[in-house]
Amino acid sequence: DQLLKADFDGAIQTLKEQLKLAKTVDDPAQLARSQEELASAMGKLELYPQALERYTESYQLFLSLGNTFHAAFCLLNRADMLARLGSYDEASGALDELTPLLNALPADNNYKSIWTAFSYLIRAQMDLSEGRLPEARANCVEALAKIAGKDRKALGNTEAAIKQTLGLVEVYSGATGKGIKLCREALTLLDNSEDHEYGDSYASLAEALLESGDARNSEIYALKAQESFAARHRLPSEWRA
Repeated sequence: DQLLKADFDGAIQTLKEQLKLAKTVDDPAQLARSQEELASAMGKLELYPQALERYTESYQLFLSLGNTFHAAFCLLNRADMLARLGSYDEASGALDELTPLLNALPADNNYKSIWTAFSYLIRAQMDLSEGRLPEARANCVEALAKIAGKDRKALGNTEAAIKQTLGLVEVYSGATGKGIKLCREALTLLDNSEDHEYGDSYASLAEALLESGDARNSEIYALKAQESFAARHRLPSEWRA
């Protein structure tokens, strides 16, 4: 609730207190859940090194408890944190480790499709940052295939995240119009302007427009991205926008 009300410092403090309590009562399951929740909150604030540490610990705890569902979630986010920190080899290794956990989830589990799609998206984002555009495109296409035909409401912002990345891939590949269209589509797929990911979509569109030579409209969306990042206390992204 505190995170929803943007009381980020209060949310972090509450979660730290829950974690401390879980350690005192020697409850591994509660400790794993507390680590997972704290990691998620830290990740939203872009405190990536701290979130990585918590996701790693919670992943190991859930794995030892035989809870493959939560272990998969934590490992996926561990890979995401590693990628955001530039540790691409470790991130790729974590995604390789994730594959059997995802395969073990029931076919009718909606998160199986979502998390598998995000695993391809993380690979695509790493490829894009290193200029491997064909590989980035292939991973985005694979990610979209994993969620094809799924209920958009159940998918949350998954499709938007993939399309904004694919949009940048197309722009840097020379297909500027196609890329900008994908970035605009990503914005329309988000539920509302309060979404945590809204700033990312604004920033992607701003980047695509700037690459196309449309500096005026790029600045408009860059400012929107800054406002969204500031509202969600995402300071590193706010400074970059």
